[in-house]
Amino acid sequence: MGLSTSIVSSLKKLAVKIKGSGTVEDFHSTSIAGVIDEITNIYTKGEGVKGDKGVGVKAIALTTDEAGKVTGGTVTFTDDSTSAITVTQASA
Repeated sequence: MGLSTSIVSSLKKLAVKIKGSGTVEDFHSTSIAGVIDEITNIYTKGEGVKGDKGVGVKAIALTTDEAGKVTGGTVTFTDDSTSAITVTQASA
């Protein structure tokens, strides 16, 4: 089995999973592009409710000891919530 044939076979298996039913024989294309077109034709967008907007990191403030080693800190998120940053020393 050549690489292209192997890719087509794998794409057909993926198509069955996306469709949720059927077999690889339901997909008749023999080219990679053709199977991708078939997948595009059967894909339907999920009907779930859109989730809340995520948050990102707005700032990181680190604390150091007298030697300049980072000992901890605080992260501030884009929703202005914060979380402590814990630092552990790696073993040698």
